[in-house]
Amino acid sequence: MPDTSSPSPPLWPDASLEDLLALAGKKYALEFEPVSAAGVTLHILQIADMRERLDRAIALNALHDPLKMLPLWAKIWPASLILGHALRHLPLHLPEGGRSFLEIGAGCGVTGLIAAALGFEQVCISDINEDALLFAHINILKNGLQERAKVRWADVRSAALGQRFSVIAGSEILYLEHLYSPLLTFLKRHLAVPATGQTLPQVLLATDHLRKAESFFALAEKDFRVEHRQIGAREAAAPAPDTAAATDAAPPGTPDDATRAERHLITVHRLTPLQPKKSV
Repeated sequence: MPDTSSPSPPLWPDASLEDLLALAGKKYALEFEPVSAAGVTLHILQIADMRERLDRAIALNALHDPLKMLPLWAKIWPASLILGHALRHLPLHLPEGGRSFLEIGAGCGVTGLIAAALGFEQVCISDINEDALLFAHINILKNGLQERAKVRWADVRSAALGQRFSVIAGSEILYLEHLYSPLLTFLKRHLAVPATGQTLPQVLLATDHLRKAESFFALAEKDFRVEHRQIGAREAAAPAPDTAAATDAAPPGTPDDATRAERHLITVHRLTPLQPKKSV
């Protein structure tokens, strides 16, 4: 594994939005999709022919490992939007560096972008895939969030980012059981250490309600207080070809006035570090 103990340099330090779009356009057909969550609207870069890529893979019987064969990191997952919505309910006074935020396994960085738009001063959007980080960096520039957000390469099995964060978040990252233990080590290494009287740092993870990840939470309960909450969302159907919109969180069964809607049920898991018991 690579040595990542020192901070990694910026991947595209001086590149403009136009330069980065040209770079991404060499590999992918591109379009921006407007997405609304937590009271903010963002423009998120998408792969325009994702459906065609999936259809081709199925036709060729080549879909043995969709996580490796398809750029699923570019998809706007409902869990990312729900996680962004949950950020509005976090305490305002968080430890070490104010409202600092790390998104892990971020893909195109939707939750981190929402955090930056909501006012987190230091937002780090991280992933192991360089194309995902390219899309996330484009999204930062497109939405004018470069003063608050940056991208970093990070592998939870080995990375030490040299910084601690008051909030760490990740959506749909609990699908590989062999990463549960290193992920918990990574979380403990990068959570802020609060001073007396400060609000405790928090980890927020969001998954489809069917993904239980029971062994992960059994491990986590040794060091964290773990809480689970199910939240419903509806995703509006596209009003026209090649465009799409995602709505803010809403309970299942909410009437959709003008469009059909796909409904999702997401579980948000909150992990708060256990505090040492005081001796009597």
